[in-house]
Amino acid sequence: MEQDASRGRSSRTVGPRHVVDLRLLRCFIAVADAGSVTAAAQQLYVSQPSLSRQLHRLEREIGLVLFRPVDGRLVLTSAGRELLPRARTLLATATDVQSFAGDIACGAITAVQVTASAVTAYDVLAPFIASAWRDLPPLAVRSAEAGQVYASLDADADLVVDDDIPPGHLAVSVVTRRTVYAFVPATHDLAANGSVTLTELVEHALILPNRRRHVRHIIDEATAHAGLVYRTAEEYDWPPVAMANAAAGRGVAVGCGHPAFGLVPVPVMTADGRMTAPLFASWLADHHAVATLVDLAASLSDYLISGPGSRPPDAGGTRMGGGASSPPTKS
Repeated sequence: MEQDASRGRSSRTVGPRHVVDLRLLRCFIAVADAGSVTAAAQQLYVSQPSLSRQLHRLEREIGLVLFRPVDGRLVLTSAGRELLPRARTLLATATDVQSFAGDIACGAITAVQVTASAVTAYDVLAPFIASAWRDLPPLAVRSAEAGQVYASLDADADLVVDDDIPPGHLAVSVVTRRTVYAFVPATHDLAANGSVTLTELVEHALILPNRRRHVRHIIDEATAHAGLVYRTAEEYDWPPVAMANAAAGRGVAVGCGHPAFGLVPVPVMTADGRMTAPLFASWLADHHAVATLVDLAASLSDYLISGPGSRPPDAGGTRMGGGASSPPTKS
């Protein structure tokens, strides 16, 4: 007897697992609210036999008796009373999901996940966010190692801002062209000049970006085009360390960005004018919120062009083909 009772309790406690059709829950709630299949069928615009079949199907699938007849009405059983609040919550959640999915289909995005190098995040994105430039969407910025930023678009990033050339399958906006500077201490001979030519620059001990960086290719190509060679040059991986060495008198750091350690930024000049390097914003072309990303790239471009250290308005923000511009090819 004890054994049989135990089996009975177990069979009632552990029921079959089913993925419940939301339409069946909707029928259940309608009957619970209306008190009869007839009234609920009228509200749902279905036939009474069809609604009865739906209720029986739900009871079979979940292994519960949900209603009992009392004086011509259907009254919830104790199991039905337990299930009803959860069913209401589930249907409300499903409605919210459907509504939110519709918003997403129209381009809604809760926050834009932006990936950049640590230096770009500090020099470019943090001031941009702090400026409250126009009506920006919420931006969540994270840093990545050089060479890894674009891979984040295949994970959870929406937008990448970087000075290296983006892969060809991405939509691209050139948000600005940044001046290439020679960073020197205030006591250095070059600090008193308004600019430095390549001819003058190559005579100094240089601290250059490593050859993986696009700005290094720009510097090398301009130097070779002018028929010049570096007298001596070392490479750096991280701009702050290059500037630290320049501040210590170990050479002239060359690159883009804001000066540190009291260094003076001296623009590098070529035969065509100031040497510049592009800054790219990139995203997946099939992103659901592409219009938001295009607008964000345009806002960043406008901010950088208007902000200190940027070039005049005709220098940046180049966009083509629905927000994408063609990046230069890698050397």
